[in-house]
Parts: sequence; structure tokens; C-alpha cells
Amino acid sequence: MDKIRLENIDKKTPFSVPDEFFAELTKDIQARIIEKPKRRWMPAPQMNWVLAGTFAFVIGLIFIFKPSAQLSAEELLAQVNEQDLMNYLDMTDFTEAELLGGLSDAEIDELWLDDELLEGLEIDEENLDEFLIDFETDLDKYL
Repeated sequence: MDKIRLENIDKKTPFSVPDEFFAELTKDIQARIIEKPKRRWMPAPQMNWVLAGTFAFVIGLIFIFKPSAQLSAEELLAQVNEQDLMNYLDMTDFTEAELLGGLSDAEIDELWLDDELLEGLEIDEENLDEFLIDFETDLDKYL
């Protein structure tokens, strides 16, 4: 098979273009692209009703799912039955130190001064000593 050399190929253009083809090409393209008025997907009067309905729906959802007034921890605890609270504390392994751990010294002092709170409480000396040691409490302050 003979090798084809680029030097031996004719340099003529095999395609022909009509005269002034490129000059009229832009005019033809612009003629085809006539700006047509944009069609709305929904006529304006109907669009107003759709927007009004959507707005009413959103407002309705806000009122339905609006969070109710938040109750404080004291209010929530006040709603719990005392017997249920005692049963819960019996079922858990809370120690007195853990129960009183979140209280400040002033709040613990208030508990000691509240006679009604301590009336039915039966504490033996050993538990009382452990409590006083755990909380580094000066018993003379309360006597």
C-alpha cells in the first residue's frame, strides 16, 4: 500500500458556500427569534386566589401547631402526684446526696428550717452523721 503524503493532496476546498451566506445568516437567525410574549402558568386573578389560600393555610398551621405556654419546672413538678413521685424515687437508686446535690447552701438551709418537711422524717444517728460529713454541714448552726 502506498503512503499518502500531505504535499501531494490538492489544496482546493471541496465545499462551496453561496455568495453572502454569512452576511445573511445573522438576519435569518434574528428573524426566527422573534420575542414572543411569555405565557403565565396561571392567569393573574387565579394566582391571587391561590396566594391568598396558601397564606391562610400557613397561618392556620401556625395556630394549630403553636407551642403552648411553657411551664416551669416547679409548675410541672406540682402537677405530679406525691405518691407517684415517692414511687419513682423508690424505684431509682438516688442517694440523698444526689437529690440535694443540685441545691445551693441557702436552699439546704431552708430545708433544715422547714419544720413541716422534716416532721415525718426518721433519720438515725449514723445516717445523719454521714449526711453532715457529705455536705460538710455544721450542725451547731441549726441547733
